[in-house]
Amino acid sequence: QALAEATDPTPLGRPPRKRASRTRSTAMAEGRQQAPLVSKAERLAQARRQKLETMTVQFTMGFKQACKEAATLGRNEITWGAIIPAIMPGSDEDLDEVLELFSASIKELGLSQIDWCSAPAPTKWSSTPARFGSHCQLRASWKDGADLFV
Repeated sequence: QALAEATDPTPLGRPPRKRASRTRSTAMAEGRQQAPLVSKAERLAQARRQKLETMTVQFTMGFKQACKEAATLGRNEITWGAIIPAIMPGSDEDLDEVLELFSASIKELGLSQIDWCSAPAPTKWSSTPARFGSHCQLRASWKDGADLFV
């Protein structure tokens, strides 16, 4: 009996613990849904997109701040230029994506006119978003008394 007590895996008369032996298939059979598996490439692409969106929000805030300052001076037009942010400096893919996101976000501001500068000589202003390297320059106007930047 002493030998039995020494080898007993449940000392002090406690009942043995039950181990969870549930698998993914049993969890799904019970009606629970697992999150879909996402590949590393997809996670990296999502993280990259989020970084670019964050950069675009900050870039747009800079533009809105400049417009707000011009409006407080009584102006209703601004010519603004900046270096487009990118994760990898000079990456055409990043620059194009940020420019696309930026142009979409400023269209939502309700400006009456937005012209983009095509910098190579001769300089032309057009309504389509344009960049020259990593620089963009635009001219925007709004109606007098518009509270677009409050």
